Amino acid sequence: MSGFPKSITWQAMRTLLTLLTVVAAYGCSQENAASFSDVDANGDGRISEQEAQADSVLARRFAMVDADRDGELSASEYLQGATALR
Repeated sequence: MSGFPKSITWQAMRTLLTLLTVVAAYGCSQENAASFSDVDANGDGRISEQEAQADSVLARRFAMVDADRDGELSASEYLQGATALR
């Protein structure tokens, strides 16, 4: 991968690709829903319960969508939850 910044780790690249996939898939299936990046206000790749308040449906169903019960939503939890909730 010549010309690719060495400061970007494979983990960061994987996270970025996951987020882009989620946003694209979510945007295609949910016209009026907030995108993952819209809700992830601090851009850390996770949605906290506080950040979830930006989407009223997500805020009400946060505990149900948080499959691993860690208090944050990963991109995959968000996508699965968004599909189930809308």
